[in-house]
Amino acid sequence: QWVYWSEIHTVAACFGVQHVWGIEVFTTSEVEAVNGTSVKLKCTFSSTQPVSLQTVTVSWDFRSITSKSTERMFYYQEDPYPPEKGIFKGHVKWSGDIMRKDASITLTDVLPTFNGTYICQVVNPPDAHGSTGETILRVVNKGEAVLCTHLDDSFLSASHFFHSGGTVAVWGFKAAVFNIYKKNIVCTYLLKLLICCDCMI
Repeated sequence: QWVYWSEIHTVAACFGVQHVWGIEVFTTSEVEAVNGTSVKLKCTFSSTQPVSLQTVTVSWDFRSITSKSTERMFYYQEDPYPPEKGIFKGHVKWSGDIMRKDASITLTDVLPTFNGTYICQVVNPPDAHGSTGETILRVVNKGEAVLCTHLDDSFLSASHFFHSGGTVAVWGFKAAVFNIYKKNIVCTYLLKLLICCDCMI
């Protein structure tokens, strides 16, 4: 399982002794969910400081696939504060446990408009600056392939495509059975032919 993590350290020196404050946030890099179902966005953290319900705050922000800006869609400080308006109203539940260093949330009845990047940030003073982890959510329709890996542009450009009726056939691959995701296409390799079907993102 791939995880995204980052770390912020503040170092203070006093009489030759360094004190390091740091917080790490861990999230799953990519998650897929079927339209209309629920999906858990996992976020855990570690901190050099003691954890308590009174000190830790958690925020979740969302950046859609069509926008570069982010919007706050969940906040936790002693109690959960789900969104009261916008596309996420009624769709976000707190699934975390601060004392277990878990800041996860669950999206219910997911919609195609939920496609995008979710950013989890945890603050635990004096780890005041916190740290962030990102998860990309892809919402697909029931029956569509959901297991995907990445191919780079150079690999795809060297292949041959034939598109007809929403299906793309790709020749020139020598590999075992696998699924790939590239842009709007989900592909499954079978024998000597890679059959690809359009995929919503």
